[in-house]
Amino acid sequence: MIRLIIWTIVLLIAVGCATCGEKDMSIQDKYEQMYYPTVRIETEKGSGSGVVIDVYGGYSVILTARHVIEDVKKVRIRFYPSETEYVGEVTKVSKDHDLAIVMVQHKHDYTANLVKPKELLIFEETYKVGAALGNDKPLVTTGVVSEVWDDSFVTSSPIIWGDSGGGVYTKRDGEFILIGISTQISIAMGRFPVYHIGIAVDMFAVEEFLNAEP
Repeated sequence: MIRLIIWTIVLLIAVGCATCGEKDMSIQDKYEQMYYPTVRIETEKGSGSGVVIDVYGGYSVILTARHVIEDVKKVRIRFYPSETEYVGEVTKVSKDHDLAIVMVQHKHDYTANLVKPKELLIFEETYKVGAALGNDKPLVTTGVVSEVWDDSFVTSSPIIWGDSGGGVYTKRDGEFILIGISTQISIAMGRFPVYHIGIAVDMFAVEEFLNAEP
């Protein structure tokens, strides 16, 4: 009987430790797959956000919203978690979507997970990460997919000033994947900002943009 009690206690401790490990790993995954790929983009006109989507040849490739870097060529990029800054160059701008690419001569350690786009589902959980309000570090909000449009979607993850160009993510198959780029705050009646509802360009539009000729 005593032996059974001891083994029961050992088993409970083991399960508890395993659960703690899973929680810690989940948080670390969120940092590495969503938080650290986020960058702050600063221009002479203001600031916004971006997402590191690839690294090759010593360069980091950053996806952002076109209106964040409109009419500029050189921008300052702040990376996380190092909080170091580098000068980036705008190399590609979308003619059809609010998207752009910035290249930085810096090999960043973290990139967002890009997978083949799939149809989004209403109620899918979303995570928005962006350098909102000009903060030195990214801000995170959560919500769900509220509505799906032709090349974009609505999310209840609040999007505020400075989030533009940042990533919106969901979790699929145990990975946090990029599903869109924040582009604007929802506007009611043509003039009233609805800060708790945001609009993001979806990955079908992103894929079209990335595959298009410069």
